[in-house]
Amino acid sequence: SKDLIQNRGHIIPDSFPFLINSEFEGLKKTKDVLLALNNLGFDAELTRTKNKTARAGHGKSRGRKYRTKKGVLFVVSKECPLTKGAANIPGVEVCAVNKLNAELLAPGATPGRLTLYTDVAIDIMIKKNQQTEVNK
Repeated sequence: SKDLIQNRGHIIPDSFPFLINSEFEGLKKTKDVLLALNNLGFDAELTRTKNKTARAGHGKSRGRKYRTKKGVLFVVSKECPLTKGAANIPGVEVCAVNKLNAELLAPGATPGRLTLYTDVAIDIMIKKNQQTEVNK
């Protein structure tokens, strides 16, 4: 839901939601991932997550001085080079579809995380759902 995602604070392009081609999983370099995200229209979201804020309270003195915002979550079919390529982009996370959990989809128990799925990951989710329905 676009409204849920925008209420959480994400800045999304007008053409959202959309699926990503499975070739996106093969991106190895950070600059390639950044270029792809900018071409998709997520440049404002990347600048939003780049800013880090100082934490209030004693957490500063306990090794947790800065808070960073959560950004785009990529759901891919399996472990792929995109995991290393997106590791140095603030707020961006990559997760395999079989390791997806509620904390990744709703950090801090607030639903509406900006999530991009590859077409292969969607196929895996559909097959898994069909198998569980047959087992019931």
